[in-house]
Amino acid sequence: MARAQVLILDTGQEWGGGTNSLLELVARLPEERYRLHAAFYQDYRRGGGETIGQALAAHGVRFHHLSPPVGRRGKVAREVGRALRFGPARREFLFRHDLRRRVRPAAARLAALMKAEAVDLVYCNNQPSTNLEGILAAGDSGVPCVVHVRKEADLRPFEVESANAHVTRFICVSRAVRDHYAACGIDAGRIAVVYNGLDVGRPRPAADQKVYGAWGIAPTQPVVGAVGSLLKLKGYDLLLEAFAMLRRDGWADARLAILGEGPERPALAAAARRLGVAEAVRFAGFVPDPLPVMARFDVLAVPSSSEGCPRSVLEAMFLGCPVAAFAVGGVPELVDHGRTGVLVHERDPRQLADALMMLLRDAPRRRAMGVAARQRVAEHFSVDRYVDEVDAVLTQALAAPR
Repeated sequence: MARAQVLILDTGQEWGGGTNSLLELVARLPEERYRLHAAFYQDYRRGGGETIGQALAAHGVRFHHLSPPVGRRGKVAREVGRALRFGPARREFLFRHDLRRRVRPAAARLAALMKAEAVDLVYCNNQPSTNLEGILAAGDSGVPCVVHVRKEADLRPFEVESANAHVTRFICVSRAVRDHYAACGIDAGRIAVVYNGLDVGRPRPAADQKVYGAWGIAPTQPVVGAVGSLLKLKGYDLLLEAFAMLRRDGWADARLAILGEGPERPALAAAARRLGVAEAVRFAGFVPDPLPVMARFDVLAVPSSSEGCPRSVLEAMFLGCPVAAFAVGGVPELVDHGRTGVLVHERDPRQLADALMMLLRDAPRRRAMGVAARQRVAEHFSVDRYVDEVDAVLTQALAAPR
């Protein structure tokens, strides 16, 4: 039987958890059944290392670097949109302009690429609104489309209508994400929940003590860690407040290591200075292989306001590190409260500080939670399960009536 030609569309601009999950998938999908192509607008890098195109090519994926159309008329129209007095009218104007000037031309170019490569299925690696051109191109080409939804986002009526008309199957990374899109109007009968997965068979890496030595963190000092892009929705401002409270409450020796880069870094560095904890906080930037650094964490803090199925939580659990997190999105589906970590149900820095303090002061309980966390990942969140379940959805989509 001929291999199915699958086009992966990703409109992201930086390397993140969704990128790593995509690479786990393409490395393991059966080669005898799939021939993979990829279309990306940005050939972004893993820190200062390889590009996503290079990483995909290493797995035999044919990489297409797309250039989105940008024109002078578009800038004029955006200025007109900004001049509109009312917010909803302005947003709708800008959306319709973007649909006409960018999305539909991009969909036409994708449809031409799909025809040239005889594509059998489009796989969109993000939520519907950021992959609208792929959805429309699949509809125009009459090929099935799978959208792998990794985070919550609101949808406009046109986006819901287009998705329901042209997407064969949706994959959501948690029940919370599924419920959000069903509430937006997406056909729940087409949604499968597939949690992210890790290679649980790999050895647990040793902690990179050289990094911590360079940061001036002694082996005896407790370390609270956080991993993720420095964005407002990640809630690192609340984490800094909680960390300042923790130190005032008797944990002056504690250190906070934040792995990730993003636009909020200057504001967060200023907040650390204002709170008097700058000397105890390390902004590590993007770390290409975070696990050896995370292996030194005593607790992983997750202060986000929204999460789908964060890989950092699974990675911490794999390393035997308990999690203190706000109970948002798919996090409660990963963390077993009281057994593998602590969930805080109000986005309040005081409560997060108390959760961190409880875990730091009770070493036996912390170690027991770490053991349970590692076991939970091995039993429920393996990469083999993840790939098998995505493979099953792709097979269903390819077999669906057109």
